[in-house]
Amino acid sequence: MRGRKINIRKILLILLIIGLFFSGRALLFAMIIIDPGHGGSDPGATATQDSTTIKEKNLNLKVALLLAEELKRRGYSIKMTRETDVYVTLSERSEISNTSNADIFVSIHQNSFTSSSARGVEVYYYPGSVFGKALAEKLSTSLSEATGLKNRGAKEANFYVLRNTKAIAVLVECGFMSNPDELRLLTNPDFQKKVANAAASAIDKFVLEDLYSSKIERFNGRNRYETSAEISKALFSAAESAIIVSGDAYPDAVVASALAGYLNGPILLSNSNSLPGVIESELVRLKAKKVYIIGGTGVVSESVASKIKSRGVSVYRIAGIDRYKTAIEVAKYLNSHSKINGVFLVNGMSFADAVAASNLAGAAGFPILFTNRTRCPESVVDFINSLQSGREEVEVIAIGGTAVISDSAYEVFEKGRRIYGSDRYETSVLVQKEAISRFKFGVEKTCFANGVDFSDALCMSTAGFGLRSVLLLTPPDRLNSKTRNFISENSKQISRFLLAGGDKAITISCAREIAIAHLNQ
Repeated sequence: MRGRKINIRKILLILLIIGLFFSGRALLFAMIIIDPGHGGSDPGATATQDSTTIKEKNLNLKVALLLAEELKRRGYSIKMTRETDVYVTLSERSEISNTSNADIFVSIHQNSFTSSSARGVEVYYYPGSVFGKALAEKLSTSLSEATGLKNRGAKEANFYVLRNTKAIAVLVECGFMSNPDELRLLTNPDFQKKVANAAASAIDKFVLEDLYSSKIERFNGRNRYETSAEISKALFSAAESAIIVSGDAYPDAVVASALAGYLNGPILLSNSNSLPGVIESELVRLKAKKVYIIGGTGVVSESVASKIKSRGVSVYRIAGIDRYKTAIEVAKYLNSHSKINGVFLVNGMSFADAVAASNLAGAAGFPILFTNRTRCPESVVDFINSLQSGREEVEVIAIGGTAVISDSAYEVFEKGRRIYGSDRYETSVLVQKEAISRFKFGVEKTCFANGVDFSDALCMSTAGFGLRSVLLLTPPDRLNSKTRNFISENSKQISRFLLAGGDKAITISCAREIAIAHLNQ
């Protein structure tokens, strides 16, 4: 009879694993395994409190369920080795983790000792595991700080689940049941939640600082001007030409990317009336011989130009009487030096779509031109028509939906089409898919920039021609669902994420979601 029960249990476990394989993300894309120690016929440690026997297995399960809930809330994919009071062998626990291709395995336990004076939290990892040690240290520190319990530290151990689990594995001892004071805490629901939240925070920190530290790189300075210089340093060892645009006024700045691509130089930001010292230093480092200022003296003053000239650098200003004419002047310059096969048409009063296409404009040599929502200005129509002379139709790609560019505004062009999504973030994804399919862009180094404040994204557009990499816009504090899907679809090809700006431009929370979206695949 006993043998029959064991067989039934094993059959049920096999059926569970098979079912999870075919139930989508539950096991196939699990990232973290939460393992409540003991269970069923194995109570673990026991202790008496107010004439009641407290079993470790029950405390483990309560903390583990809270931890799983918190990690799910933060966006992680979770699988538990047990969710009820059942017995699961050590080999079965390891099998569940290994079959799921989990990244992290966390086993939850409560400690016990022969002396009631033993106290504190400790976390075990397998000997020689660098990542295991890093996670164990973060967990023990976070749990101790959150609970006030003594930090007994991270310790090596040759436990079965640590030895036989392929994932980064740790075993957490939340406190000592044999210590009456700690037992009262361990049985308190509020304390259990505190432990779960502290463990989740430690896992978060580990994912970004250890597991993903080599995959996420930020280009940031103390302000947007320094950030533009840092992006330039990362992408250019030297450059004969550089582009200067206003760091405060975007209408002229957003049309600079195609010119930057042609000149193979960085886009740097300046104040209106003074050249920031960090930008002057960057021009020196680049050994720039030519600087192109985009926009009139109202956005980048002549005093800025004079400062640059004093360094022996030739300065050229490209500007029109308004944003529409400045965009045309940039396009004319490009056309006089290279053949233009297409243009991007964007709303002249809303710049998210222009920035979404900026890296592709730089790589493809498609200048960005402005239109009104319902009617394309005659000057823009005339310029595009002038490009048609003696050659094939020039392609006109409208970026954005009918709410920003009506059909009548771009259908005046015979070879016109539209790229748009439900919002600026989906539009960004669709533009980058165009860059991948048509212009052979790669996703190995996927770039991100703030989709609300465009200064960093504008400078990051140089990655389009420098790295031929996609550039995705994101809200500063979260990851858009369409962007998350893009990461998931391309996860096998992505090896690195390049983030423009500091943790205000793209918050730690958003960076974590980027890492999770990649890890979950």
